[in-house]
Amino acid sequence: MTRRWWRRNIAALIALVVVVGAGVFAVDRIEFGFVRNTPVAIEQGGTYTLAGWTFGPVSVESLDPDEVGTPPGTDPVRVTMRVEPGAGAATCNSWRIVEPSTGRTWRTTTFGDGERPAYPLDYCPSDRLFPFHVAHTVMLLEGLDDHLVVTITVTGDGEILDLEFPISR
Repeated sequence: MTRRWWRRNIAALIALVVVVGAGVFAVDRIEFGFVRNTPVAIEQGGTYTLAGWTFGPVSVESLDPDEVGTPPGTDPVRVTMRVEPGAGAATCNSWRIVEPSTGRTWRTTTFGDGERPAYPLDYCPSDRLFPFHVAHTVMLLEGLDDHLVVTITVTGDGEILDLEFPISR
């Protein structure tokens, strides 16, 4: 490459370095949890209304590890949330279970659970007109605290919130 090429393209090269740097910074901040949604603590068995939609209550059901086919040392549970659609548009996604005493976090997984019928929904579609249930299955470690928190990200009315539902197993 000649000196002339470098002079002609210096502005583009500087712009490229800035854009790539900004992209890496943004992905790092978002992917690794530095951008936080507003948390909203919900009481045990409670609900939250956003954009006319009612989220909750949340329930937890223990599953048989042999029936589900999970590895030894795990405790599979199904977490279910009732959703009543409203007039506005809202969605829910990004389910996590947190053990408050240690801060350990588990993301939900999707896998079959033996002979039980599969829940058709693992997210909140914004086009539903009638109440429905959303369910996720999580493989927890055996021996955890009985008091856990399910965090579900909901959006609606221009807001993004993390609803924190306490659960007991």
